[in-house]
Amino acid sequence: MEKKRLTIVGDAAVGKSSLIRSFMKIIMNAEYIPPVIIDDYSLVLEVRGDTKLLLINDTLSSRYWSKLKGLIYPETDAVMIVFDITSTDSLSNVTDHWFPEVSSYCPNVPIILVGNKKDLRKGDDDKVDYTERKAKAKRIGARDYIECSAITMEGIPGFARRNNNNFI
Repeated sequence: MEKKRLTIVGDAAVGKSSLIRSFMKIIMNAEYIPPVIIDDYSLVLEVRGDTKLLLINDTLSSRYWSKLKGLIYPETDAVMIVFDITSTDSLSNVTDHWFPEVSSYCPNVPIILVGNKKDLRKGDDDKVDYTERKAKAKRIGARDYIECSAITMEGIPGFARRNNNNFI
């Protein structure tokens, strides 16, 4: 069975772990337990008639992770950069921190930019305009830009389908 590894990165508290649990249809607990340093999830998928094993690395955004980056990134087939769509700082960190890091460790892998916490967006009162978020995805050469909510599950079915098409 072919294996594909997806590494998920982003600032602390952008909802990376919640997004993974929603994606994998794991019931979310009220109490959040952050990954120790890296949590691995595995999922068997049927993609275009082939069975594939998807390995998902959920990373902790801290100084501890920085010591392990060199071990995780080389095995990565795709990277998902997650940011909080209600935070200008989180969006800025996509190009200021995460994209340069991903580019230096695995320059040729597909990148998917994910704006999480869509449920917290306040309509016309957005701190970060949708066109600005979409332009950021284009600027980093992301294969796709997806907005979703790990809490309400809005956008999660499309998220799963589009990820299958993007790199698996």
